[in-house]
Amino acid sequence: VLGEYYNSVRDQFTHVVKMQWCYCNHPDDYFIPYAYAPHHHFTQPNDVSLSVSTAGVVMDNTTRDIDVACIGLQYQHRALVMGELERIGYKVMSEVGPIFDEYRAIYNRAKVAFTWSSRKDTIARVFETPRMGCALVTNQTPDLGLFYTPGRDCLTFTDGREERDIVTFEISR
Repeated sequence: VLGEYYNSVRDQFTHVVKMQWCYCNHPDDYFIPYAYAPHHHFTQPNDVSLSVSTAGVVMDNTTRDIDVACIGLQYQHRALVMGELERIGYKVMSEVGPIFDEYRAIYNRAKVAFTWSSRKDTIARVFETPRMGCALVTNQTPDLGLFYTPGRDCLTFTDGREERDIVTFEISR
């Protein structure tokens, strides 16, 4: 997205830091990935009845009344998947706007966090939502394997119809 801009101003800086590994295409680029903030992204302290999802995330199934959440820009693909899940009967939370405490409260109520990167970069939600106790379902990105083992730490899809089936499988656990 910003590649042309970075190249046009590169000579003004000694370092260019990028948060997306897939955009580090110059020898002087430095990669610092997104991360979670422990004081913002955590499981609410009132969680008491715990179980472990397929992806190894500790979840409280008694207080998680949202089947799947996707907070952020509602790109066409995200909206289509969330709409389809809602049409087949799942309780979904899919919107733009919640931040900080409201954002955390929503994900603490969700069983599954659905994320999808429109540009093949590993997005911030991939690091944040598991810390709030959600099972992570995300599309496979080139650098995801640097941080997670798909099938163990998260469930992944490529680009097709399988994301609905993966989310449905994880919700049913």
